[in-house]
Amino acid sequence: MKMCHLAFPPAFFLFATIGLAGCGGGGSTQSPPVQKTTPTGTFSASPTSISDGSSTTLSWTSENATSASIDNSVGSVTPVSGGSAKVSPTTTTTYTLTLTGSGGSVTYQAAVTVTSNGAALILYYGQGSESGTVSIVESNGTNPAQIASNVYDPAWFADHQSFVAVDCTAANEFHIFTTSGSATSTKLQSSFSVPPIVNPGFPTPSPDGKTLAFVGFSSATYGQEGIYTVKADGTGLTDPLYQRWFGSGVGISQPRWSHDGAYIVHNRVDTNDHSEIWVMNADGTNARQVTNNPSFSSTDPAFSVDDKTIFFDACSSGVCQIWKIASDGTPSTEAMLINNALGPVPSPDGKSLVYMGFTYGETTSPLFVSDVNGNSPQQIVANGSDPGW
Repeated sequence: MKMCHLAFPPAFFLFATIGLAGCGGGGSTQSPPVQKTTPTGTFSASPTSISDGSSTTLSWTSENATSASIDNSVGSVTPVSGGSAKVSPTTTTTYTLTLTGSGGSVTYQAAVTVTSNGAALILYYGQGSESGTVSIVESNGTNPAQIASNVYDPAWFADHQSFVAVDCTAANEFHIFTTSGSATSTKLQSSFSVPPIVNPGFPTPSPDGKTLAFVGFSSATYGQEGIYTVKADGTGLTDPLYQRWFGSGVGISQPRWSHDGAYIVHNRVDTNDHSEIWVMNADGTNARQVTNNPSFSSTDPAFSVDDKTIFFDACSSGVCQIWKIASDGTPSTEAMLINNALGPVPSPDGKSLVYMGFTYGETTSPLFVSDVNGNSPQQIVANGSDPGW
């Protein structure tokens, strides 16, 4: 039997639709729309300029975000609401933070300038007829230039675009300079004194550039030499992190920060003017002795780039050598690297050392660069002191 389709007039469908729409009494209800809020935040790098081999810290905050990520191999970051991450770019890099939430995604950028170590600038203090001058030279010994005068104890900030030094006059002031590598471009950025401290010396900027560690005497207790810290704007002078009675012979040498900013390495002198290397927390707590060599005095310490090793010099009977030791003071790691030398400082990439040649009775002290183990030394300056990258 053949089945047939029933044919309905068009009006049937109209009445059926009306009838269906009227079913259910009061009609249907709808949920309110979901509020979607676009995330917001901040993103920055500190410092914004570093040398190759150094690190900078990326910091972020966010609101209304459920996830956060940073490009250039950093990846997802937590906590999403705010945090920081240390990075070590080898070339100038712009980092992008992406915040994602229910209302979509937003991006923020932070640029980091990287100075190549191929032409790393070494800062040093003049000797002899050039005493009271600060100069720079490239690590291969080329393009030397005198960039400041009537100051001493120079030290780079991490950006290698500014440095701190001490006034040679009775003012006992810290001077902070900016420079692009020539005397004509060097400008005095700021100056400040730190009363009641007199005779300040060896100022060393922290890795973030916000604080200086230095050595000085308090006018209230002139017989005591101490290690202090002060903010780079001249405020926030601390009580001494360490003090000793000043006597003849060796004093406290240059305190230097670890690269993570957590520690300060320095030398301490006992009542017999014998010196050993010590490390303390950046606030002066938890001091510990690193070297233990009664036969010679150890001074001028500096951390390696990874903070696992300390380079220092050791002198006895007019003979000085450069040594290294593990930061925890493990005796078996102590090793002599270079004869007739003082003041080792590792390069920002950790591959080289700059140091001062020293032979008892000589009137000049040439500066050298070698590999990090003291091999293949190259003289870069005929006469200088206090070199630093």
